[in-house]
Amino acid sequence: MQDGMVAKGRMEMTTRNPYALAGWLALVQAVLFPLMIFLGVIQKIIGVRVFDHHGPMVGPADLLGLLYTAIAIYVLLRFKALLNERYDFKGIDTMIHLAIAWVVLHQVLTLAMNGLAMATGLGVDAMTTPMTILVLGSFAVFALGAGVIDIIIAVRLLAVKEELGDLVKAFAYVTLIVGILEATIFLAPLAALLVPIWCVIMAMVFLKNKESAEFV
Repeated sequence: MQDGMVAKGRMEMTTRNPYALAGWLALVQAVLFPLMIFLGVIQKIIGVRVFDHHGPMVGPADLLGLLYTAIAIYVLLRFKALLNERYDFKGIDTMIHLAIAWVVLHQVLTLAMNGLAMATGLGVDAMTTPMTILVLGSFAVFALGAGVIDIIIAVRLLAVKEELGDLVKAFAYVTLIVGILEATIFLAPLAALLVPIWCVIMAMVFLKNKESAEFV
């Protein structure tokens, strides 16, 4: 009977986890990201073979990117709230806001440039065109900026890793690796391989109810 009461208590604690939704959405992110890349490749192939368009374009992958961005904003804000509430840690609040602004700016500019490329018929074959230079330059700038932001977030989390628990520490290490890859610019595409892992660890942070873990 006592075991039943303990199990019931744990279940009640879990259902009251205010970060559960963010956890499930982080798992959705882990699925959406590779799907978004896959659709982007298919979109590119169709653009070339069906429409004979060799440049950037706007399609289903971009719509999926908007959904991914919206979820990412919510998840990051809830992560900030979790650190504030559970651990009384506010050391990365500003960096999280900056990360959100950077992601939104990147999404908006990417859609704008892709739309402009489609409207003007510019392609990527002529590497000296202003559009190509703009695309490559913006990628470098945003990769470097994202890398710096991620590195700062990781370093600040690792500075207090003993206070934040193993899951947050694992999240910080993955964030650090992602940030370093992004900051190199040339290795930035490799960071994409770690994004689903990053999302899954984030989900585990949310779904692990601190009060439930401490319930006796």
